Amino acid sequence: MWLGCVVTCLLWVLTRGAEREGERERKELWRKLRWQQSQQLQQQQLQQQQQQKQQLYEHSSRTPQWNGTVIGMYALPTILGFLILTVVPEAYANYFLVGYTLWAGGIVFRWGQTNYSQHILLCLLYVTLAAYL
Repeated sequence: MWLGCVVTCLLWVLTRGAEREGERERKELWRKLRWQQSQQLQQQQLQQQQQQKQQLYEHSSRTPQWNGTVIGMYALPTILGFLILTVVPEAYANYFLVGYTLWAGGIVFRWGQTNYSQHILLCLLYVTLAAYL
C-alpha cells in the first residue's frame, strides 16, 4: 500500500507540468533569463580578474632599486645563517635557530608575504637543514 502511495506521488510530480498551461514556457523563460544573467555575471567577473591581473603585472614589472640598503637586507639573513653554522658551537645552535625563527616570524607578521620574507624563510630552512643534517 505504501509503495502504491509513493508511485502515485512520483507520477503526480512528473506529470505536474502537463496539467498547467504555459507552465513549461514560463519555466524555460526563467531558465533562459537566469542563464543570461549568469553569463553577464561571469563576463563581469572575468573583466574584473583581467583588470586585477593587469594591475598586478604593472606593479610587479617595476624593477626594484638595488642600493646598498636592499643588498644589505638580503645579505643579512645569509650571513647570519653562515655564522650560525660555522662560528657557533653545535650545543648553542638551537638557541640561535629559535631566535632566527622568531626574527623571521616577526618580519613575516609585520610585512606579510613578500620577496624578502620568502628569502628569510628559505634561508632559515637551509640553515636548519644544514644544522641537523
